[in-house]
Amino acid sequence: MLRPTYAKTNSDFDLDSVKLLIGFVGRAVLRHLRLSIVVFVGTIALTVVALMFMPPLYRVQSRILTHTNYIIPALATPGRSVPWQAQSSTDGAVEIIKARDNLRGIIDEANLAATWKETRTPLGKISDRVRGEMTSEDQELALISLLDDRFSAVIEDEKVIVMTIEWHDPAVAVRILETAQKRFLENRKNRELSEINETVTILAHQVEESAPGLELAAERIRTVAQKSGMRVAPTEVAPPPIASSDRKPGPSAGRSPAEVAAQRDAEEALRDQRTAIADIERSYSERVRGAQEHLSKLRGTLGPNHPDVVNATRNVELQSKPPEELSSMKTEESRLATQLSRMQTVANQTVAGNGERVERPPVISRPVVSLSTDRAPNPELEQAMSDYERLDRTQVELYRRLEDAKMEVQTATAGFNYRYLVTQPPVFPHKTVKPKKPVIVLSGIFMACVQALVLAVIADILSGRIVEPWQVTRFVRIPVLGEIADQPRKS
Repeated sequence: MLRPTYAKTNSDFDLDSVKLLIGFVGRAVLRHLRLSIVVFVGTIALTVVALMFMPPLYRVQSRILTHTNYIIPALATPGRSVPWQAQSSTDGAVEIIKARDNLRGIIDEANLAATWKETRTPLGKISDRVRGEMTSEDQELALISLLDDRFSAVIEDEKVIVMTIEWHDPAVAVRILETAQKRFLENRKNRELSEINETVTILAHQVEESAPGLELAAERIRTVAQKSGMRVAPTEVAPPPIASSDRKPGPSAGRSPAEVAAQRDAEEALRDQRTAIADIERSYSERVRGAQEHLSKLRGTLGPNHPDVVNATRNVELQSKPPEELSSMKTEESRLATQLSRMQTVANQTVAGNGERVERPPVISRPVVSLSTDRAPNPELEQAMSDYERLDRTQVELYRRLEDAKMEVQTATAGFNYRYLVTQPPVFPHKTVKPKKPVIVLSGIFMACVQALVLAVIADILSGRIVEPWQVTRFVRIPVLGEIADQPRKS
């Protein structure tokens, strides 16, 4: 029976050659034992010296938890039109922390320039002596570059701001991180409040600019009323007493029944308007509070990325939006309150010096004027009153927006402490993170062994001698008949 034959193939891996090479390297160390020992010991010594001059680094970390505050703004100003997305606490946080101006401020407040020489590493002191004394500008640039390299900030889970510093002096590291944390919180607070304060300044300027136009409109009403034969008492004059010295003018003194009824209707309308606003705000607050409580319960049992938690968060944002009709109702409330206040002011100024009733000042709303006169319609007066009412409504709206902006300043100041919570303040470190001595020592031993082996082999190659039997067969191409062991020489 014929057996199949297989052709021999040349393998790329020659086990005998590998054994010969390993034996050659090992015997090369024995042939150059002094050289190998010197290289090994020298490498270990250099590793120890490097460890002595390598500056130790201490790591300090700080964590700030951010949270969007819904409760205070929703309860303080239910009709606020500021979107909740504007309260994002982590937008641009890393860029602000790592900004060059902020790094320069940290250096100044932490007084790093004054402690530069005292906290300098031995290697750094040697470098300073070689290069010479640094100028203040060069020192500042070096500190900024070093701080930018050793100081980092990241955002975790879109809610946690983590600041980390690695420095060669633990006390200075804690001081740097405390300064960076304080500057970040102050920068955030000043930035948010400055935007609102700038809005308050703009609205106050608009209110101030609207006053002359309103006065001109009132003056036009006075002029038209005087042309029509109406007697107008100036609003600046205090109400004089009535002819009878033992009586003081009551609420309806010198006023027609129509005027008294108009004021009563205005009071009832204002009361009803405020009741309706209170009902809407109460319902709105209950919805927001209920959504917040539901979200808090879900967060206590589920993770932040759970679908129920995500839906509950969206529901909180949806319920936190103020009702659309609330803004218009508050505007109407302001208009009614202003109208009623002017009615009450005019009620005390409708008696002339001779006890004769006169027309109220023209700085009033149009319905009161129409009720207080029996004259024929005057188109010019009607137009003047219409212009005045339009300007008056504009000013009332500006006043309302100004008061809302002032309230926003107070709510932003009060709510800031609830939006940022320092969960991990800087703590003095007791262990270094760099250099890692065990790793460096093991690496030094490994490199010492490798260098000793390599240099021993190189010494054999550079000698140009045949020191192994296999070199005769492979390089000289002469077969080896036998090997004679070295015998010690006799004296």
